[in-house]
Amino acid sequence: RNHRLHDLTVDRARAPHAAWRELLDECADRGHPVSEAETVRETARRLATQFNLDAEGRGHLRTVVSALERSWYSPQGEVDAEFVAAFEGLREAIHRAAPLPLKARLLPGSVIRR
Repeated sequence: RNHRLHDLTVDRARAPHAAWRELLDECADRGHPVSEAETVRETARRLATQFNLDAEGRGHLRTVVSALERSWYSPQGEVDAEFVAAFEGLREAIHRAAPLPLKARLLPGSVIRR
């Protein structure tokens, strides 16, 4: 996970994929695993509802999803500092909405299942 977080600031081309993977792990850690059958947009809508994200959190989620989609189709899918700030804001919104208990912080489900 630390490698993915490092990619957000250092490897801008891989940042959207690293952010999405980290978001999926954050969800799994909170008991909301994501189905691979869902599209990214379906997943985003469901997570916004499940975590009851406020307007700011939903905006951050849209930024992350848009960057991920652009990285698939654009030859220059790199992100800027605004993306990194949006991802951090999204993580904070999820942490506020669904804080992890101590056990889950020490032994995250996304790490234990691997």
